Amino acid sequence: MIFGLVVGLVACGSSDSEDANTGSNTGRFEELVEAMGEVFIDPSAAEAPFLLQEACLMEVLVNDGLTTWDWAINHYQSNYKTKGDWNDGGSFPPENIFNDNPDYDWDQFIDKALPCFEQWVFPKSSDSDDQRAMEEAELDVDPDRRDLIAFILELGLEEDYEVVECAVDLIEDLSGNSYAEIEEMVATQSPELDPYLEEAEQYCFENDLPNFELGEVISPNLDVLSEHPSNECLNEGFDKFVNVFGMYVAGVPEAPSELVLHTANVLAQYVDNDEDGAPDDPEVLRVLTEENFIVPVWTESDRDSLWERIQGRPCVDDIGMAASMYIDEDEWALGGIEAAGTWDTNLEEVWHVVSVGWYEAHREYFGDSSSSRLGEAMDVARGGNFQNIPSTYPEGSWYRYYDYTCDYYCQIHEYFYWILMANIGALDQSITNKCDNSRDEWHICTKNELEEVDELAYDLLNNQGFHLPTRIPTGSYQPTSS
Repeated sequence: MIFGLVVGLVACGSSDSEDANTGSNTGRFEELVEAMGEVFIDPSAAEAPFLLQEACLMEVLVNDGLTTWDWAINHYQSNYKTKGDWNDGGSFPPENIFNDNPDYDWDQFIDKALPCFEQWVFPKSSDSDDQRAMEEAELDVDPDRRDLIAFILELGLEEDYEVVECAVDLIEDLSGNSYAEIEEMVATQSPELDPYLEEAEQYCFENDLPNFELGEVISPNLDVLSEHPSNECLNEGFDKFVNVFGMYVAGVPEAPSELVLHTANVLAQYVDNDEDGAPDDPEVLRVLTEENFIVPVWTESDRDSLWERIQGRPCVDDIGMAASMYIDEDEWALGGIEAAGTWDTNLEEVWHVVSVGWYEAHREYFGDSSSSRLGEAMDVARGGNFQNIPSTYPEGSWYRYYDYTCDYYCQIHEYFYWILMANIGALDQSITNKCDNSRDEWHICTKNELEEVDELAYDLLNNQGFHLPTRIPTGSYQPTSS
């Protein structure tokens, strides 16, 4: 695709470009925005700047004759989008329009949309950060949560409101207790809080908490639960939940428990690869738990059915997803790829979830942009910085991804997966044929080859002091502390 959505424009103010007559199509534009909002599973974000930006860009395509209003409206009615699709710079324009119009002047595409931005987008984006913060604060209507935060502040355990807010939410998520129950535990200095306070101290607090003797971090027991402890939306589609360090693997009714547990064990081994009972990088885990990432184990039909039922409900906002395991499509290597002699799709999809924490926690090194060290390494591996997929990659490149639906941002995710797999030995040809089957995209099969061919990636993974996975997850997590 030509580019991700230009979310930076909302902060740029008005343009001096010539006004365009957008009023004549106001009715169809509003109809398009309504259609976009109806399929947006987070209705509170409907008509938000990033949604309106895409509507303006679609209007340009209509006005220039590349598509019609009816097609554009139907496009959104038949393809749901999540908040992450817009926030993550989802590809635009639609693939069929881009491919069918190679001679269109795409360089002027955004400029043509600026009058529309001025009319629809910039007015929505003019609030100050303080005003936005106040509006977000008004959404916090849980009185028990407010009371707990106020109680801790009154006790003088910590003065920073945001730190206390982080701690109470983390403890509530990890412990499964309500805010009111946690307040009672704080008041009585219950020893049950000790392990959760240690987690909170590690993730949220800058100073030591007085009056509490902190216990050890609790490693996951990987029990299968029948309900999610706090999200009613998830309970409508799933009946199996496994808590992995505060993240959840969620399985639908037809998902065999052994598959759900296998995915949970792989997740645990990615988070705690040395299996000492504690996360290898607490900051990475903090990102994942704060954003409530889950790993679904389901079918495409289950996925579509669930979104159709829960779209528009507040509990949708508390679901983070980056990848799924499909019980009827993906490969499963129970016991590990070496024992099974076949590939395990969990190694890819679960890593795509965990890697979100790495992108956000260590942006300078692993950020999913060309400015990070990961992005720099990928540009070398591809033979250049290609924001658009080239027709052919330069001779000598060793990462060649030709999926035109995968933008630059997506390409980094795939590259991170490939270099990690080579580094931990999962692509070794003595174990599986995964590397041979993927040679049109990636052909570095071992850690030694990675060091010889992709020096930047090897250095990033091994010489910068990060605790990345070094062992292949087998789906059998056995922490030494348990």
